Amino acid sequence: MSLKSPYPVNCPCCGHGFDAALWDSVNTSVSPEAIELLAEGEFNVVRCPGCGEGFFVAKPVLFHFPRTQVMIYVVPDGEDHDRYYPTLTLPRPESGCRGAKMA
Repeated sequence: MSLKSPYPVNCPCCGHGFDAALWDSVNTSVSPEAIELLAEGEFNVVRCPGCGEGFFVAKPVLFHFPRTQVMIYVVPDGEDHDRYYPTLTLPRPESGCRGAKMA
């Protein structure tokens, strides 16, 4: 499932405040257009209804690639991931993972 939610933003040019629909999570099988937007530099780019200026809004996003069974959680530079997912770090299993030798 892909999910977009409204977030309050302020235009960096004119200061106008408005709600913008931004991606929270992207399932690339359901929403392949999101990857196209990312490649074109238009992902989570919004246009100010006050002045018409377009700007990027940095926020955490979860990308899910079901075909390859990969999930990537992107946190903007300078953001504290613990603020969003405080239990993201899992304890390391004593026996290792799938027979891998632990250093």
